[in-house]
Amino acid sequence: MPRAQLVVALALAVSAALAGCTGPEPMPTPTATMPAPSGDGILRIGTVFSTSGGDAVAAAQTAAVNAAVREIGMSAGAIPVEVINRNGGTAGDGLAEAAMADLLARGVDAIIGPSSAEVAAIVVPLAVSAGIPVISASATGDRLAGSSPGYWRVIPSLRQQAADLATALDAPEVALLRADGAEGAAWAAGLEPTTDVVIGADPGADAATIAGAEPDAVVVSTADAGDATAAARNALLAAGIPADRLWITGRSLAAYPAVAAALEGAHGMSWGSTLDAGFVDRVRLEDPGLATSRYVAEAYDAVMLVALAAALAGDDGAASIAATLPSVPDAGIPCTGYGACLDVLTTQTDIAYTGPSGPFRFDDACDRVGAVALRYVYDATGSLTLAEPPS
Repeated sequence: MPRAQLVVALALAVSAALAGCTGPEPMPTPTATMPAPSGDGILRIGTVFSTSGGDAVAAAQTAAVNAAVREIGMSAGAIPVEVINRNGGTAGDGLAEAAMADLLARGVDAIIGPSSAEVAAIVVPLAVSAGIPVISASATGDRLAGSSPGYWRVIPSLRQQAADLATALDAPEVALLRADGAEGAAWAAGLEPTTDVVIGADPGADAATIAGAEPDAVVVSTADAGDATAAARNALLAAGIPADRLWITGRSLAAYPAVAAALEGAHGMSWGSTLDAGFVDRVRLEDPGLATSRYVAEAYDAVMLVALAAALAGDDGAASIAATLPSVPDAGIPCTGYGACLDVLTTQTDIAYTGPSGPFRFDDACDRVGAVALRYVYDATGSLTLAEPPS
């Protein structure tokens, strides 16, 4: 099908996306149109990952973005892509505001990031006001009101993750040990624990409060897998919480070889897909010293969504990308990889991109739904073993 006919057909198919993220497709009308083309032939992607403030995943996300751009550039007919990396910092340090001012001045067409819900509350209003779509791979906390449409997330929200975990626990009495802030609050809202403890300066006191409630399960989701989390976990075990009642998730999920024997039998849960070793190796080409693979699949897929949205629209302008992006992973001809999806678009108007983070779609709030919950168990070495294959 000629490109002109593809664009006419696409204008009808994405008319719902111009008013929201997804929803029942309306009957096509003669007035449904695409935004006027505004691109210049170069897809400029800005990133606002937090490379300061203790976020250990920023380097992994940056490597994933670079890997995606490299692979797009290897595809015949690919649009040139430029990436401008800026530090999103943490809320209150001014770095997010400075990063956004620079990215907007440089005319980016889309933004990948930010790393957290707190920084998203700064970045997203600025981007939405400028008409620039934002796609986050790791900001799972509650979104700012009014941020949809314009702000998409390729990782399920913490409320959705917590609801999934509550179903998996199937326990009447659940204690939650969590971080303060937006992400911790989202965990509490989704899990609805009978005992809710914000991690404090005294791990022993936190553990005593939880042990005194005699919960059937204890969920640990703190800010990271660092010393404070390790101390809290050790205190819980010392307070008599059996390892098999512990569920470690969120940013706390990691291997803990230092307490291997005590932790054996504890559970872990994450969302997404088991990563193919070949994919991880391709990302490591960008950063051989990569310390984690967390959120790399989501960051990679965020770039692919943006590039394929531009291909669907036949335009790299921000408005065109925002209009077509919701339909990239939705019902259509299945395809994996940028080149394979471009091949489909030579004859078809609809694709269903599936990348390394697995299949999904966006709901009406522009959040990812359909992500697979992965359950783990800690073995005798303190490592995580997949407890059961994803369905």
